[in-house]
Amino acid sequence: MTQTYQTRRRAEPAPVSQAPQGAKGPSLEQLQKGAMPTQEQMGHQVDLPEAIRGKMEASFGMDFSAVELYESPVVGQAGAKAVAMGSRIGFAPGALDFTSSGGQALLGHELSHVASQARGEVSGSGFLRDQALEARADREGALAAAGESAYSGPVAPISMGSTALSAAGPMQAKKPGKKSKSAEGMDPIQKFSGEKKLDKSPEKFEEYHQAQLDKAAQWQQTLTPEEAEAVHTYSTGAYKEINGNLRGEDVIPPWGVDLDETTANISSAIHKTQLEADTILHRGAGDGFIRFLLKNQMGIGQEQLHKLGIKKDSVDALSETELRKVMMAKATQSAAKEQVFSDPAFTSTSIDRGVATDFATDHGTYKNHGHLMEIHAPKGTPAAYIESLSDYQHEKEMLLDKGQRWRLRAVESMAGEKMAGIIPGQKTGKFDKNSMRLILELINEEEEGQRR
Repeated sequence: MTQTYQTRRRAEPAPVSQAPQGAKGPSLEQLQKGAMPTQEQMGHQVDLPEAIRGKMEASFGMDFSAVELYESPVVGQAGAKAVAMGSRIGFAPGALDFTSSGGQALLGHELSHVASQARGEVSGSGFLRDQALEARADREGALAAAGESAYSGPVAPISMGSTALSAAGPMQAKKPGKKSKSAEGMDPIQKFSGEKKLDKSPEKFEEYHQAQLDKAAQWQQTLTPEEAEAVHTYSTGAYKEINGNLRGEDVIPPWGVDLDETTANISSAIHKTQLEADTILHRGAGDGFIRFLLKNQMGIGQEQLHKLGIKKDSVDALSETELRKVMMAKATQSAAKEQVFSDPAFTSTSIDRGVATDFATDHGTYKNHGHLMEIHAPKGTPAAYIESLSDYQHEKEMLLDKGQRWRLRAVESMAGEKMAGIIPGQKTGKFDKNSMRLILELINEEEEGQRR
């Protein structure tokens, strides 16, 4: 069985039934379904320089001696920049560059796919379009180009001559992304399949922000005085007691606040509005949240830590580096990707990544260390944009109802990634080597019903 990971350079071409001109072998349509290209279609083989190979092997902890590189016209004709097929990687003409950091990052991206296949993390046939795996390959490729360790799982070298790649292995490809017209705080929104852009005409962030304010103004007109006051109370700092109460903690209510009544009014207010489109929301998190997720949601204990080569008895004893290693290693496992997490409390998010970054670093307390949660929320999710009712309007808060459930789709390293600022033009640093991005898929009841 053959599976292709494809990195796009331009729009998806229409299905083609004929083979590329001048080449005998499977058609583009057949290649997309998993047929292997002929040697002629693969094109000209290019040697991988020893220095570059050594750098990549050190980064991934793998033996890449069996990897073959090609400059292949058929890759370009398929609308791709590069394609990984087992131990063979095809590059569109002109895309292979060993001298620049960008060229090495592209090579590292494809080697990330090769490594995933060798570990048995992917299966199936045909072109594999998986946004989470593509994002992971981008991160690992950038780390490899920078000469840093790209893989946080078991470090025992894996031979490329193993039976995992005895034939062609899965096929994976990298597509060049178009620059978003959006401002820094606005993300391009994509389904996990990677096939459908949800912001086909990306707005600038301020336009998007204003649209949220306009919708929120209409929503506020539908609220009772009690509902509006409850949302405002949540924003003043009472969220700590409100959410603590929902999580079963022993809390002392703020003066004059009935926690149960306030909770009911907040929930009813949120259910008077919903997301009009699939949306990406942001939330900052510290190491404490990562420890909670590993220990309380994933059940990681002494036995699992020892299997990963960490001689610690508890997640609580892990260093920042060890937290990153465990989290990224667990996130590559299929069981973890299907695990559903939940929180009985309300979930505060922001439409602005800069705000989430500020919270991730505890407003600069931890300098350039912290984690971001990228929450993919589907259309129809009850969610209220509460800026006009909040005492902290700069947070640009989108409030989700209590009891949210989500799946962890990917964990990415943010090492060296520029930190988004709250103020336009603000000078910011880069995330440190142990900072991570958690990509979460929010589950609403309608979607869950369709899954069943």
